[in-house]
Amino acid sequence: MKTTALGLYILLSILLLAACHSPVKQESEHPGYLDSVVRQSRVHISDSAHYFSVLEKGYHNLDKPGMNDLWDKYYLQWNYFYAFKKDYIAASRYADSMLDLSHGRGKNIAYPGTYAKTLLLKGNISFAQRQYSDAFNWYFEARKIIRMIGDTCSLAAYNNALALVTYNQKKYREAADYYKKVTIETISCRNNRPFSRFINVQGALDNIGICYTRLGMMDSAAIYYDSTLQYINTHEQEFPKQHDFITTARAIVWGNQADVALYKGNDTAAERLLLQSIYITEQVHRAPEDAAISRVKLLRLYNRQSRPGMIKPLLDTLTRFMDTLHSPTNASLTLFVNFYEARAAYFSAIGKGAEAYASMAKASIFKDSLAAVSLSMPSEDIKEEFENISRKTQLALLKQENQSQRNWLLLATIGLIMGITIILLSYRHSRQSRKHVQTLTHLNDDLQQTLSALEKSQQDNSRLMKIVVHDLRNPIGAITSTLSLIIDGKIKPDDQQEALQLMYTAGNTALTLVTDLLHLQPGEKSLAVETVNIQALLQYCITLLQHKASEKQQTIHLKSVRAFVNADREQLWRVFSNLIGNAIKFSHTGTEINIRLSVSQPWALVEIEDHGIGIPDDLQNKIFDLPQDAKRKGTAEESSYGLGLLISRQIIETHKGIIGFTSKAGEGSTFYVKLPVNLFPEASV
Repeated sequence: MKTTALGLYILLSILLLAACHSPVKQESEHPGYLDSVVRQSRVHISDSAHYFSVLEKGYHNLDKPGMNDLWDKYYLQWNYFYAFKKDYIAASRYADSMLDLSHGRGKNIAYPGTYAKTLLLKGNISFAQRQYSDAFNWYFEARKIIRMIGDTCSLAAYNNALALVTYNQKKYREAADYYKKVTIETISCRNNRPFSRFINVQGALDNIGICYTRLGMMDSAAIYYDSTLQYINTHEQEFPKQHDFITTARAIVWGNQADVALYKGNDTAAERLLLQSIYITEQVHRAPEDAAISRVKLLRLYNRQSRPGMIKPLLDTLTRFMDTLHSPTNASLTLFVNFYEARAAYFSAIGKGAEAYASMAKASIFKDSLAAVSLSMPSEDIKEEFENISRKTQLALLKQENQSQRNWLLLATIGLIMGITIILLSYRHSRQSRKHVQTLTHLNDDLQQTLSALEKSQQDNSRLMKIVVHDLRNPIGAITSTLSLIIDGKIKPDDQQEALQLMYTAGNTALTLVTDLLHLQPGEKSLAVETVNIQALLQYCITLLQHKASEKQQTIHLKSVRAFVNADREQLWRVFSNLIGNAIKFSHTGTEINIRLSVSQPWALVEIEDHGIGIPDDLQNKIFDLPQDAKRKGTAEESSYGLGLLISRQIIETHKGIIGFTSKAGEGSTFYVKLPVNLFPEASV
């Protein structure tokens, strides 16, 4: 789901909870209070004191406020801390007050519908804090009450929560189904306030389109985007005071429609839609991050169309905006990845390899963060989990009700069971004794293998810790020593530039080592497999590293055929960049580096040949292991930590490939990579 499209929808779609109240007896109520206060307080949301002052003033101006009015005030305070401040402890305090208010002082719940909606809010807080078991319990309790009172409006809120969960789990088809339920239930809810109904219906329709976009079902996505705009246009005149929100919502849908146009190759329509969306969303108090997302899409389009005159000002605007996002949230990580990848493509196209390499490295860092967030998401089927809890609860009740009826049967059969048990135990004892011996033998073997694996893992971890301590000590020591000289005034101001350059180099050295350590043990679960054009990937790696070869007056030759493999593009880029970088590092000035790509079924073979210093015989069996004495400096004294080849081997083996080399000391080395070839790339797309 688009980052700010979802953010805008969450901020106001939570009104679904407060848009309807339970059909129970109430004191005087003021249904328009919530909408009017939202309009007044929204412009002050960054000033907490002013924001809460507006809420209190609006509440105290009411004539005989009722329970639902007070619940609405608590809700707006809850929403401030939950959606804006992300202060879940403060939000939980307000949710507790809402629970006490809606439950009442008696044994029975006074306002069950409102109580159920508050339970959903508690579940949202637990889910945001990754306390998934607690969230399950809150949601389950809410659903029991919702089903008991038949509250269609609260069912919409419940299904909206499930839609958000399943979308974040990348279960887009299930999320679309939940959003369809939200649409039907919101429209059918008789207690809905008109503008709240408008917000949630247009938001749910747009989100259905986004789900179908993620599934690649572009025709279905286009239908729902058109339905969203039709719904907005039909009801727009009913809410003249909400012009800013409605205009922004329409612009967000235009940005989503651009995805469909780009997919279908209609670049002209996509450009028009993106420019329209940016013009609206970039305005103050609207959706600046959504404008940035649309600009990144436009940047990709201009890159593909080779329109450098349009790219430069667009890239400058994006860079200024991205610099304001000092601490990217989990939701904005995708924006950072797409931005730096697009920037890398632009620099690569204009021949600035160093800048392209730096941008791609940043994109890789944000991709790692995004992967970590994805792994932290629960993989459980939330709906199924609720059903399991429900079945367990029903089973417990049935057991309790039937316990007295079962006692007599238990007493009558206990004697028979004991007799049969004695006979069976005697019979099975001799058989199980033999099985136990065999089982213990297998367990002993498994335990021995596990202990061996743990010992090796401990040894590897100890060696790795020594590497980190040893290799980080030098750059950090250089930085500390230089800073000490500057602080003590022992380096003249005119000479400080050289000292700063030394600290910059030492810092980059430490960062390179840390980055290599982060990419150890990639694992099959982290692979994003797609059809990869090896020829194009090798050319891209050469372009990025050409500046390093030029510094040593080296020439890189590529002789290749078209070949495709099913692999993680970024992981293969890391392998080939490392191997080509090593060839440059360990080759002499003015030499040639030859790269060959061929196909010999069932393999695609990549060979990288240099004429450098080669690998001594006593080191050849160590270079793919954790480094000890296998580390060597390059021909121009370049640093090496020895982790690159270890990472490369892990990546290639994860792809069920082969990596190896031939080398002769003083004459050069040839590293080769074999990967299973994809003979029918079109069928894999």
